[in-house]
Amino acid sequence: MNNARSLTQGALMLSIYLVLLLITIYIPVLSIIANLFLVLPFLLYSAKFPIKKSILLFFSSIILTAVVGTIVSIPLTILYGATGLAMGICINLHKSKVYTYIVSSFVFLASLLIEYIGASVFFNMNFIDDFLKMTRKSFQQSVDLMSKLGQPVDSRLLDSFDTMISLVKILMPSLLVSTSFILVFIFIQINFPIARRFKIDVPAFRPFRQMQLPKSLLWYYLITVIFTLTLGKLNGNFVNTALLNIAFMLQFLMLLQGISLVLFISHSRNIPKPVPIAGLIIIAILFFPALYMVSVLGVLDLGFNIRQRFQQKP
Repeated sequence: MNNARSLTQGALMLSIYLVLLLITIYIPVLSIIANLFLVLPFLLYSAKFPIKKSILLFFSSIILTAVVGTIVSIPLTILYGATGLAMGICINLHKSKVYTYIVSSFVFLASLLIEYIGASVFFNMNFIDDFLKMTRKSFQQSVDLMSKLGQPVDSRLLDSFDTMISLVKILMPSLLVSTSFILVFIFIQINFPIARRFKIDVPAFRPFRQMQLPKSLLWYYLITVIFTLTLGKLNGNFVNTALLNIAFMLQFLMLLQGISLVLFISHSRNIPKPVPIAGLIIIAILFFPALYMVSVLGVLDLGFNIRQRFQQKP
């Protein structure tokens, strides 16, 4: 009876996944939405059934993808299938949501890196270099067009663009890590409520406003910033690259701490939740550098425990 049920559920999950995958590949407008739910079939199945059967479902999905989809769809299946599998197995083992989030993020990141290395070794494809080359080419075409129209581009802008490209290349490890954690967080926020409707006991996060990073991170952040400032210009050596990536990740954590503080203060003052969220989104879109001030709030919160001062006020 259990085997029949697992086979039926597996066939259903594979069918749902293939539909979502085909939408992702062939329907441009809906692909963004469908992409957010690709982990769901694997999550639902592995949360209910043993690990061996979940792994069998994963490999079956790769085989079906190779038959039904294109060569591009196989990496997608590996990436989202492994991540959904990690989420479901953690739920099956009754792990906390933070544990599930961290494990799933690292599985997503590891899958991404393995596929990147595989594409470089076996197909001589370097997606990062290709992307940067394409960006440079597009920018150069814009510069040439402006010159033909009699509006030459300032040399300082060209230097700034070159510096930005160099910085992106140096910070690529941090960008991959942060992107993986952000995407998995989005997947969890979207798919866990759906899983809960299927009577799966998914764990819950504490409210984001209660997030409190270890105070030791503040010292790591300050030390890293000091060392980074003493390096001078970007030179691409190992020490420079490592410090810049560490500084970027710590800066990102300070930003999260600052956002948590803003939400905490808003909650303590009975401000409707959408107001601070909308304000942060508007700042990020219209005046992105202002987010640096939010990071400063995070640093001050870790150093002086600002939220405790607001709690003490009537």
